[in-house]
Amino acid sequence: MSNNTNRIKKRISFRSRDTEYLVSADKIIRIDIEDDLISAERINDERLEKIHLTSTLKKYEDKLQGFGFVRVNHQTLVNVKFISRIKAVKRQRLIMLNNIEIAVSRRKWPVLKQFIAQWCVN
Repeated sequence: MSNNTNRIKKRISFRSRDTEYLVSADKIIRIDIEDDLISAERINDERLEKIHLTSTLKKYEDKLQGFGFVRVNHQTLVNVKFISRIKAVKRQRLIMLNNIEIAVSRRKWPVLKQFIAQWCVN
């Protein structure tokens, strides 16, 4: 089993206001901030589920380092496993496997390209 496969199988602890979730990192699609609320979108029994979280996006970015997650803008952290396409015409955007479009900031664009190149090689 490759090193990446071993890391992906690790479970991550997420805390909402009154519940703690143990989620496999490879089931998390993205974590983002919307209307000052941070939430994780994950696959649970073949359906999408959103978990509202406490803490900061930076904390989850640090926690998920090494699991295939990359920050693509000020509000969003994505799992590269769930990226379907990258559009670079006019504005950079990711199309996720669930057809959600996510804007990539100009500052994060080179970071994303390098991250994907390195992640796909490993």
